[in-house]
Amino acid sequence: VMVSMTYILDDNVVMFKNRDIADKKAIFREPAGAQSTLFGLQPLETSYPIAILTEGEFDAGAAASYGLKNAFSLPNGWTMAPEVIPEVLRQLEPFEVVLLALDNDKDGEAGATLWAPKLGLARCRRVKLPKKDFNDCLVSGIPDTEIFKLIEGASDYRPSHLKDLSEVYEDLLREDGHGRGRPSGFSGLDRILGGIRPGEVTVLVGETGSGKTTLGLNFVHKAMKSGDHVLIVSSEMSPTRVMSKLASMIAGVDYLAHTEGHRSTVRAFMAQHPAYLLAVQGYIKESDMREVVEYCAERFGVNFVFLDHLHFFVQAAPDQERQALESYMRAIVGMKLKTAAHILLVVHPRATKTDTEKIGMASIKGASGIKQDADNVLSVCRSFEKDRLGSDVPVMVKVHKNRFAGEVGHFKLDFSPDGQRYTDHVSVGQDGKEAEF
Repeated sequence: VMVSMTYILDDNVVMFKNRDIADKKAIFREPAGAQSTLFGLQPLETSYPIAILTEGEFDAGAAASYGLKNAFSLPNGWTMAPEVIPEVLRQLEPFEVVLLALDNDKDGEAGATLWAPKLGLARCRRVKLPKKDFNDCLVSGIPDTEIFKLIEGASDYRPSHLKDLSEVYEDLLREDGHGRGRPSGFSGLDRILGGIRPGEVTVLVGETGSGKTTLGLNFVHKAMKSGDHVLIVSSEMSPTRVMSKLASMIAGVDYLAHTEGHRSTVRAFMAQHPAYLLAVQGYIKESDMREVVEYCAERFGVNFVFLDHLHFFVQAAPDQERQALESYMRAIVGMKLKTAAHILLVVHPRATKTDTEKIGMASIKGASGIKQDADNVLSVCRSFEKDRLGSDVPVMVKVHKNRFAGEVGHFKLDFSPDGQRYTDHVSVGQDGKEAEF
């Protein structure tokens, strides 16, 4: 049994297609070489702003049987000769919305993905039918009410990162503490910064020997205790040296004085709080760093990354160092956006002009883009009177930038050399030792 389908363009019959009902591949065109056009252009509801695009004449006819207007079929399905495409686009130009009801399978999805940009993403919607196509829906007895519901709920082709502002508000409400991060373990920092938030880069700067790395590893230790999954990349310090500091923090006793009991404590802690370390020192390519961070985030759920330090990662001639630092910093920002991890990044300051020059945002060595791209900037301030007053003089940490809340300030920490631990400073009163910073 053959079915004859008439193609009409501008009120003229341009082609007949004769098709065997039992064998869809048995197709005969008359006349040979006739102009290809959309099937179903007439009768055309020009006052109705929506067009429905299907892959076959039977599908267009089935859509019309459901009472849908302006249901057209692409000639030869969604794959067609390039010279035919401009004519199809011209014919669909009058419509404000085009519903892509191509087959609900892999090929149909590929066709919809191909045609949406050609027709204009802003006016296209993707219709996903419960069966392969309209004809199968009609034969299977799918009611028109279900079809109409799917038409009304057709998905658009908006850019993946484009959100309604109302969605962003709901995201905010779902955040822990309505925008406040998890406690850092340092009450002074939490008071100013609002805790450790996901998807941020915190830059830590300080003079050589000021304790940047040790403070950074204290953040790591506290992150592990809070349940975060941690990645450490230390290009300057050997893996075993990093572990010795962490082991001291975990046990609260200098690693060199550990007993078998201390070692058991460290092993038990590591078993409960797994963390990872990239055992590479010196230069690390941006692409390699990105691969490791993104792998650990996806594979192990890493959400806190400690990078020590930026200037060791970069390898560039002196006249190209600034550009290299800016490029690496942009890569790190890309990592935090991709993984939503909090990245703590140690950077070095430029050489100070005087012994009393204080370290701040302007002290960061190299590109200004480092402090511009950072969400938060902290500095560890060494006391110039520490040698005179002793090791129990508190360390000053200053918050120079706080992108989320804007609040800046400072707080003090006490340091225990035996356990390599920083803790909130406890004021000792008027007779206690206080240093100038």
